[in-house]
Amino acid sequence: MLKYIISLSWILFSFFSYSQQPQVHSIAIFIQSRPAIDKDKQAIDEMRKNIARFTDSKLGKEYIIGNPADANTEKTITDFCNIITKDDIAMFYFSGTGKYKGDELNMDIGGKEKPVKSVLDSITKKIPKTAIVIIECALREIEKDHDGQIKSHANIITKDNTKKLFFVKDKSQLVYIKAASPPKQPIHRSAVLGSFLLQSFKNNMLDEMGIEEDVKPSWVVVLDKTKQDISNITRNGQTPVVKYETYPK
Repeated sequence: MLKYIISLSWILFSFFSYSQQPQVHSIAIFIQSRPAIDKDKQAIDEMRKNIARFTDSKLGKEYIIGNPADANTEKTITDFCNIITKDDIAMFYFSGTGKYKGDELNMDIGGKEKPVKSVLDSITKKIPKTAIVIIECALREIEKDHDGQIKSHANIITKDNTKKLFFVKDKSQLVYIKAASPPKQPIHRSAVLGSFLLQSFKNNMLDEMGIEEDVKPSWVVVLDKTKQDISNITRNGQTPVVKYETYPK
């Protein structure tokens, strides 16, 4: 009887411990017909799996939308935001068309203009451990004659560094980067490499996850390096706007 009680207790303990394990949720919204879109999918998948592995988190819900104009896209974004908990890590990636209204960037979602700010507010109010938001908005013309190079990460990723980057005691984090290109001008994209912005962010993030043990990993470094990468590679595109903050203040 005692053996049965101990076994049952262990099962219940394992169940509740596993159910409370942090999860990595992601949503990727892009135009399926774009060149090298498979590179973008691979980059997102690599980010999700490395984050989960080195933070001892589970791979959570993954949403992939290949047509931002689909009428169900806004509902899917709402569903994504609703599953986020305070223990989770959330990744939001959008690559499509949009426009500015004053200083506010709006994405073309489901035939409507959706402010980026509304997405940021919906995600951060759930207080995830870390929220990564990457926005590429443009009235696009694909650039085919520019061969950009994004460096690959070479550092050895460690769980200790990764947890320092993603889990800040008593704080949640918002990591946000956006970039846009004018109509009919070169964009932050290659027909071979896919999204320069996404590839650069991924590599710089992985670098920080494998930084030297005596150096504290930093999202500010990730954003600054990504901003510099994109500024060096692209022509006539908007210099990325970056934001990092912790909350509550």
